[in-house]
Amino acid sequence: MRMLKLLVFYTLYVVTIQQTEYNIGILYNRDYVSYRRVAEYATQLYSTSLIQLHPVFMEYGETKITTQQLFCNLLAQKVVAIISMGTSDQVAIEADLVSSLNIPIISVAATNPFLKTRTRKTLLRMSPPDSFQGYAIYKLLKHFKWNEFSILMSSDNFGINGVLELENRAYHDAAMSIESKQYFIQSDVGADLSKQMQSIKEAGTSVIILNCQVSHAYDVFRQAKKDKMLEKGYVWIVTNAITSDLRIDGYIDYSGLIGIIGSVTLGKEYYKLLAEYGSDSRNPNDLSIFAAILFDAVKVVREALSVTSTISTPPGSCEKEIKWKDGSRLLRNMLKVQFKGITGPIGFQDDGLTVNQEYDIKNFYKNEFSKIGSWRIDTGLEMLPVPITFLGGSYQRPSSLINSLNGNVVRIGTIEGTFAYRRQTPVCLNSTKPKCWYGLFIDLNDRLARDLNFTYELIPSPDGKFGNYDDELNRFTGLVYELEQRRIDIAAVGLTVNSERMKVIDFLTHIFDVRYVGTYIPQKASQSNIWFFVRPFFYDVWVMIPVIIVLAGVVITIINLLSPIQRLSGQNNRSLLSHFFTMIFLVTSGLVGREGGDTLPKSPSAKFVLVIWWFFTTIFISIYTANLTAYVTLNHASHNIDELTDLLNQDYYKWGVLAGSSHETAIRAHQKYRRLSESWEKVENKSAAMDRLATGRYFFISEDVSIVKHKEKFCNLSQIYPDDISGTSWAYGVPKKAPYKSILDRQLLKYREEDYLEELKKIWISDKKDRCNMNQFGSDNSLSLAVLSGLLSVLSVGGGIGLLLLVMEYVYLLVRKKSRIKQLGSITNVKRNSSCELDNLNQLIGTPPDNGDVK
Repeated sequence: MRMLKLLVFYTLYVVTIQQTEYNIGILYNRDYVSYRRVAEYATQLYSTSLIQLHPVFMEYGETKITTQQLFCNLLAQKVVAIISMGTSDQVAIEADLVSSLNIPIISVAATNPFLKTRTRKTLLRMSPPDSFQGYAIYKLLKHFKWNEFSILMSSDNFGINGVLELENRAYHDAAMSIESKQYFIQSDVGADLSKQMQSIKEAGTSVIILNCQVSHAYDVFRQAKKDKMLEKGYVWIVTNAITSDLRIDGYIDYSGLIGIIGSVTLGKEYYKLLAEYGSDSRNPNDLSIFAAILFDAVKVVREALSVTSTISTPPGSCEKEIKWKDGSRLLRNMLKVQFKGITGPIGFQDDGLTVNQEYDIKNFYKNEFSKIGSWRIDTGLEMLPVPITFLGGSYQRPSSLINSLNGNVVRIGTIEGTFAYRRQTPVCLNSTKPKCWYGLFIDLNDRLARDLNFTYELIPSPDGKFGNYDDELNRFTGLVYELEQRRIDIAAVGLTVNSERMKVIDFLTHIFDVRYVGTYIPQKASQSNIWFFVRPFFYDVWVMIPVIIVLAGVVITIINLLSPIQRLSGQNNRSLLSHFFTMIFLVTSGLVGREGGDTLPKSPSAKFVLVIWWFFTTIFISIYTANLTAYVTLNHASHNIDELTDLLNQDYYKWGVLAGSSHETAIRAHQKYRRLSESWEKVENKSAAMDRLATGRYFFISEDVSIVKHKEKFCNLSQIYPDDISGTSWAYGVPKKAPYKSILDRQLLKYREEDYLEELKKIWISDKKDRCNMNQFGSDNSLSLAVLSGLLSVLSVGGGIGLLLLVMEYVYLLVRKKSRIKQLGSITNVKRNSSCELDNLNQLIGTPPDNGDVK
């Protein structure tokens, strides 16, 4: 009996000695009391006879100072580990404190990708960082072909850092575009978010990424409902913090939201726990996603403690950096923990990140989020074959752009005669229907209407002006004023972009780049010139003409004198000088187009040289005639304008601009040219400007594009481009903050990339010079000797060939003589029977008769 008592006493003693109590710190937000209830239940459930877990709760304060103080109060309870439900900013402070003390800390919800640093060695994370979430959202956007989107985020580290990876990937993706990034201050719960929503609306995107704490998400959705941005056609993608804890209220229908959340596998263990938890008068709704992760975090601490030998008591203060010597052992064991928790596989990498780097894609429908896909870093995005409900109850994937023009009748302002012309038929005289108009801007309007599915009517400018600020009226005029008053939706004309107009209207993507130009018709020369007939050639050509005549006469004379055929003809009886002057007369008469009488040479060599000479004179006379015609028919300016300031130093030309135009403003504002505005004569429209130009006494300042089409009418227009006035652009105008601006911008940008705008420019604005070139006779510039050098070389080559032919004449006659002698048989018979013929041959080749054998 005594031995039995001793055995029982020893057993009780051993158990008592080995049973250990550990304090676990739990940090949570005072608004989430459910986390406290779940932590209490978890510590009770995972306590054993040997390991007793006691939660020590601390609620977060509102500032970093109170957060730090409360954290120090928690350490005073000698906790062996801390589980934090705080945000990334709060966890950053906590990790800095405990890492210096060597106490492990587990973050349940912090997702800042930059939270883990070299100094925060004891930090473990149950949720993957937002860099993975940003990658998952990027892949989701690519899957649905939502290449344009907006981001709305809180202005704290959580909001900004949470979408950095998404922004980075979108920035490096040429097909993607972040149309608007809007921020709101995290502390302003219930703040007015109308400005941010309006900016997103003006961007024209239907896809909005929301990254903030769930408490702020309610304010965002209330404003979105008020602005009708939770309706069909919009897409809201919410991040982990919202998806995990969104609660239903009766005011907002969240059906159609798409949520991203760290993958949590709620299996049998979860539902079994849920049943047990609710059986003891607890609220089953306490076990939200993050509460379930908190439950698993408690088990991580219990599992690590169970394999760690007896540990010392942690330091109880955060004022002195006293490292807990057993903290490293406990941390190593926590990193080795692996088990299947109620939220899925639990474990950590060497750097403290969770091994569960997977996200679920969820769709809010019938008051809850349902899984529609998943993303893993190794396998990518995988969507489930289930229907997806979008906002408004639609099952059709919305476009990434809001087309507010779809199906509407758009009022388009225009100005007749500015690349928009009304057809001159009785039906179209006062019609605003597009079919009664044609032109560059009409073609562009038709293409926009087809692609964006709208119809339109044309509304001409009431005063025929584009629109400038009028000091007398104290407002803008023309189409700019019509846009300002929202009487038209688009000003589809070549509005010049300038800062003054940008104060009251918005411009779409630029259509064409333009330059300022001064245009006038040079005045015809009124003075006479009695020596006009020498103008076709420079003086060096006139000097060379007699030289060429003499050289040609000399060459032909020499060939004639040496030619045996020429001597046989009997024309060499004249003196050398007489022969030379005869050839000079022949050459000169050919130069002026007259025949030289019966003095033409008989030899083939001289005839060839003469043919070359006539070829030369034919071309020479043609060039002279053409250049002389050009000189006497083309206009010659006597009043030249080399730059705009020359207008101030002459009294022949009047000058002006189109009233109410941008170039009027540009000239007035330019320091060098502002004096021109003191005495210019403005015109009301471009037709009036063309009429003034036709008088030859008007200098018109405008954009080069607008004047090109009129150059067909006036082939002799001269233009001056002032380089010191920067060019500008033409663009369509829309009212300020027009909701359809963004989609029109993208469509015009697409046309620019496809070169469609350039094609329109070639059709309607290209500088067509063919007609002008056909009507011009040639240049009135004098021709120099260098221009005629090729023709002179032909003459030289012809003379050389003539000399070669002369040699061939001698060869020919010599061969003929020998052939004839052989044919006659003997020299005696030749002398007796053909003495006359031989004498003729000897005379042709210049050989004297041989009389030595004749008796």
